[in-house]
Amino acid sequence: MLYDHAMLIKMEEFDKLLDKLPPLSPTAMKILQITGDPNSSADNLNRVISIDPVLAARVLKIVNSVYFALSQELTSIVRSIVILGFNTIKNLAMSAAILDTFKDVKSDKFSMNDFWRHSIGTATVSKLLARELKVDPKKIEEYFICGLLHDIGKLIFLKFYQDDFLKAVSESESAGIDLSEAEQKIIGLDHLNAGKMLAVKWKLGPNMVEAVSCHDRITGEQDLYSRPSNLVFIADLIARSEGIGFSGNHFFPLNIDEHFTKMGITTDLIISFSEKLQGELTKAEEFLKTAFQGR
Repeated sequence: MLYDHAMLIKMEEFDKLLDKLPPLSPTAMKILQITGDPNSSADNLNRVISIDPVLAARVLKIVNSVYFALSQELTSIVRSIVILGFNTIKNLAMSAAILDTFKDVKSDKFSMNDFWRHSIGTATVSKLLARELKVDPKKIEEYFICGLLHDIGKLIFLKFYQDDFLKAVSESESAGIDLSEAEQKIIGLDHLNAGKMLAVKWKLGPNMVEAVSCHDRITGEQDLYSRPSNLVFIADLIARSEGIGFSGNHFFPLNIDEHFTKMGITTDLIISFSEKLQGELTKAEEFLKTAFQGR
């Protein structure tokens, strides 16, 4: 993407604001470091999480919640890693740490309950689509987390540019334009770039960077299912069309069917998991509630 001079100035200003966000915990930063190393092991991950008793307790609460519906209670991170896998525990720990940073974002004129319901809806549909499309089971939880955090850029706007963001939401509705277009017009930057800047700064990994910056389109030509951002894009459209929460965007692309066709997603496929959706949403809401519990 090419940036004009005004946007570059806005990005520099925005980058300085990001430094005012509460930093990720040292444990979270260590988790990022470990999981970014291909030579890391489950034992490395266990040692890091275990030295932060609060984070370890939150992860275990999520593991033992209805979200996973395990037949036996797990009482240790080691056992959780054995049962659920390295990637799942990594994603749970990181999502809990990231959500902690934004738990106090509030607005009198924008429903945060609706925002998080949309986020959890997108996460749930992303996970269901990944299952139906036979994505590697070891990676499915990452699709959920990418869906959950895909609108992180909007959270930053609600924290630092709340009045302008609300104007953009109104402009999107009144002018019938995509929210990103309205954000660029009013704020000088859209939530896609805002989310990308934070994901890069926090070194959240390529899949998360792509999910927060490219969930408005399908990217790539091959192995489309292997890119969480593509399923997050479709899941976002489905969650919005089903009225699952609201995150500010009133605009729907005119060529939705073309996107579905490109991803090989048929009406029958959507119907096949739509009956599971409410039950999965209930489980996912329990995940969010547990992940948001204070430190």
